[in-house]
Amino acid sequence: MTQKEFIKGLFVKKSNDTFINIGVKKQEFLNHIETLKTDEKGFINLTMATQKNDPSKYSVWVNDWKPGKKEAPKQEVNENDLPF
Repeated sequence: MTQKEFIKGLFVKKSNDTFINIGVKKQEFLNHIETLKTDEKGFINLTMATQKNDPSKYSVWVNDWKPGKKEAPKQEVNENDLPF
């Protein structure tokens, strides 16, 4: 597993059961976002989860997961296994 790259200048905190507040330090956030690479569609994907030490606060990090292309294993056909 790769090291999480947390987003600089973005602060998220739950205010109650309905609302989540997001604060952005504009210049710090923009400078950091400019350094990140986009995917083939032009997106920077982020993941947000509650912090372990304070569940009212959230951490946001870059989600760079991409599905791996796995080839299906080649199966040998045994004539005795065929239903006809």
